[in-house]
Amino acid sequence: MEWSQRQGADIDALLKPRALFAFARLWSAWANPETKAETVSCAIVTCATNDLIRQAHERMPVLLRRDQEAVWLDPALKEPSDLLPLLQPYPADQMELYAVFSGEVSLENNGGFSSLQYYFDPIDMSACRTAVIRLKGDGKRHQFLVEAERDARHYLVYEFETGVDWQTVEIPLAERVPACRGDRLDIPNFPGQILAQVRFFIANRKAESLRLEIDGIWLR
Repeated sequence: MEWSQRQGADIDALLKPRALFAFARLWSAWANPETKAETVSCAIVTCATNDLIRQAHERMPVLLRRDQEAVWLDPALKEPSDLLPLLQPYPADQMELYAVFSGEVSLENNGGFSSLQYYFDPIDMSACRTAVIRLKGDGKRHQFLVEAERDARHYLVYEFETGVDWQTVEIPLAERVPACRGDRLDIPNFPGQILAQVRFFIANRKAESLRLEIDGIWLR
């Protein structure tokens, strides 16, 4: 799991198929000069990212295939040049990447809701009629909110139910209703011209856990 500082969300990176893998690591044993106690420490070796992981971070761990593990651990290899060919980004087409929105909803401090938002430079979406989201849910009701400008005073909301398997949710843009702090507003529905922010929101008015795994959002 990786933390995306730009978007403020957890990012899961998985190998395809989902299987065990090894990190390339270096280790050493040293004696504390004051206590004389021996300490064994290690560090994970990193490299430049592949095109997929670059969406979340500028570096990635060196991941070893099963046939490379014995080479990395071979004590007979003494020269750094023997191992340099292994210090390459793992192939992007053999990995999956998706965002994770998870946590616990608390009722304290007038709570009962939680949200994850993503903002970007405004885009023209006048030719689009539907938002398509591929996700894996938690069996609960969630909301998808859109805003025509960052930190707008109101948003347009659409509720949808989730299952526990991967699913595709198609949301007609014209059916998004305007709201503010959970209250429906007496103004027209989303005009579908400009988009500058999207948000996933859960507000079932109860203490509960939540988890959405989000593969992507498309407009068509």
